[in-house]
Amino acid sequence: MKMGRPTKKTPHTQEVALKAIAMGATGKQAAKAAGIGTTVLKEMQRDIPAFAEGITRAKAIAEGFLLDRIELASREPKYWGAAAQLLKFQYPEKYGPKVQISGDPDKPAVQIEWSKISTEELRNLIKSTDLVEAKR
Repeated sequence: MKMGRPTKKTPHTQEVALKAIAMGATGKQAAKAAGIGTTVLKEMQRDIPAFAEGITRAKAIAEGFLLDRIELASREPKYWGAAAQLLKFQYPEKYGPKVQISGDPDKPAVQIEWSKISTEELRNLIKSTDLVEAKR
């Protein structure tokens, strides 16, 4: 008979982690609530397909809850900022954050949608502007 430490990958541990994530906890917070480390949490996601699916559902529940809260707050005129946040989340291409970089005044300004730009594209953009030269 194999002896060793008992597994921490129990149904109870999974349930606690999933409930924490559904309430908006990060992976690190969920692992702590479940009494495990983040490594064990990641292993469970990798090794237990139903748990990985549960994580996806729990994140969707948390997201929906937060969006509902913003939507509810946005109904009050004094909380207009909640409506603005909801617009940014629901329609990021139109209302999401953008940065305008301009170099040559004779050339059109470049608008960047951060949600759509890759790290490589950002590096190339920085290299192609005068921003790098200005720091030297």
